[in-house]
Amino acid sequence: MSFSPEYIYSLSCELDKILKAKNPRISKIEGGDSWIALCIGASWLLFSWGSRTNGVCIATEKEISILKKSAPARTPLVEFLRSHILRGQLTGASQLQNDRIIRIEANRLVGAGFLKNHYIIFEAMEPNGNLLLLDENHSIMELARHASPDENRYRALLPGHIYVPPPPFEGLDLAEIKSLEFEHVRAIKGIGKQLAELIRNHWGEKSDSDWLSILRAIKCAPQNSSDCYYQVNEKGYLTLSPMIFDECVCLGKDALEASRFLISCLLKLTRSRLLSSGFKIIDKTVRSKQRHKEGIETQISRVDAADDFKLRGQLILEHIPEIQPRAKKVVLSAWDSDVEIEITLDPELSAAKNAERYFNKYRKAQANEKKLDELYSEINSIDQFINELTEQKELLSLIDDVAELEYAVKDMSDWLSHGKAGKNNDNKKGKNNKLPAHLRYEMGGALILVGLNARGNRFVTFKQAASNDLWLHAHDIPGSHVIIKGNSSEEVIEFAASLAAYYSKGKNSLKVQVDCTQRKNVRSIPGSAIAHVTYSNPRALFVSPRNKLIGGVVT
Repeated sequence: MSFSPEYIYSLSCELDKILKAKNPRISKIEGGDSWIALCIGASWLLFSWGSRTNGVCIATEKEISILKKSAPARTPLVEFLRSHILRGQLTGASQLQNDRIIRIEANRLVGAGFLKNHYIIFEAMEPNGNLLLLDENHSIMELARHASPDENRYRALLPGHIYVPPPPFEGLDLAEIKSLEFEHVRAIKGIGKQLAELIRNHWGEKSDSDWLSILRAIKCAPQNSSDCYYQVNEKGYLTLSPMIFDECVCLGKDALEASRFLISCLLKLTRSRLLSSGFKIIDKTVRSKQRHKEGIETQISRVDAADDFKLRGQLILEHIPEIQPRAKKVVLSAWDSDVEIEITLDPELSAAKNAERYFNKYRKAQANEKKLDELYSEINSIDQFINELTEQKELLSLIDDVAELEYAVKDMSDWLSHGKAGKNNDNKKGKNNKLPAHLRYEMGGALILVGLNARGNRFVTFKQAASNDLWLHAHDIPGSHVIIKGNSSEEVIEFAASLAAYYSKGKNSLKVQVDCTQRKNVRSIPGSAIAHVTYSNPRALFVSPRNKLIGGVVT
């Protein structure tokens, strides 16, 4: 996404009003690989210079916490800002050069009542946005993206250099235009290219004077906020106009609220990153299990070849004098048969050692024959576990809430990476003793538990639920196990059923069948993956997954 110069102007004016009125103090500073956030009161002022998430907005404590937990790295600029402006105040904001640049004024008391002034410069130029901290003389102290004179002939972006904005746009001043013409639209200062193209595409729908009035209304939006609609097109271009364009989605009439489109994009990117991380460790585990399965299948295949291994070892012993040293293969036949057999040899071993190698394979094959049932059972368990991991990928992709997804992925990642895959080790004590991923809701005196992954499902069903507690699950589709402890009124049951529907593969359906039974009727399937169960005496409920959004309190 990207912010237009006309939107930056409106946003900077709104921020300036707030900062001048409140002079908020910076109580905390957090950051990731391409974003930094300043805590001012109950809100956070967030700057993002990512290639797909370029802009500035107001964010909540929860949103910053999610971004911080999932950030792959943290820019060194965070510590520098903490050293120089933490506990300082923000006192004003302005746009520079009618461009996509916001300047935030800040100061901090450094001793003996002396105020030290700084400027935070945010350049919202996609894809090369930047955040800089300047001293009171506009000298660069530190910045997110450095650029030497070799990389940028117009200006050097390095600590110690005087800050020089990008080249100004040489165009027409809107205040001086008396009559607007079609050719003028692209050449007006402070009007972005994409807004200009939108106007040109709709030029025939209004008169020249109407378009001039619309452009003037855009420039006056900070003073007359009710006259313009903030909107975003399919490319993520944020702009404003009294006219809502067909190509855009309206975000309302508040500049700060519209800016929150940025946080939604950041959270979507974070969700995508979390899913990718979760899928990566699942795929790694699946590959490991598949290799293990292939090894077991090789053991089984050797059972049938046991007699062949024995015969080859005997033939080598019978023909030792005829076998050349360092031979890679030899063709031999038994004294009582004309059938010739080609035998592969290890050239590094003697003939006698090669014979011993085949006799060892024969003995292993004999041992495997005695435990064929165990080997087939192990293959079945691996297949069940791989199927469950495939289901887990589906369930993770259905979790919209980024905090819930981060919780589920982290728990699953810890579990699988500690070598516990496919085993019930919930009772074992060790370094990783956190509770499995699950949610807790309170409603009408009842406690409702929802598993967020395979381990979480087993935990709520077999570790937390009493025999008479109610157990719910979406019928015949992958989903979360849900437990009701305490009051099981119809209202509570319906809400718990909507949770089971929402956290299932049927979450996007209008109605989902959810089965409800007592926990004592639920049994783990022997030899299956850890959360596969069978149950009896269910009561069928048909509920909407959307009911999840209108009841209960997360605890």
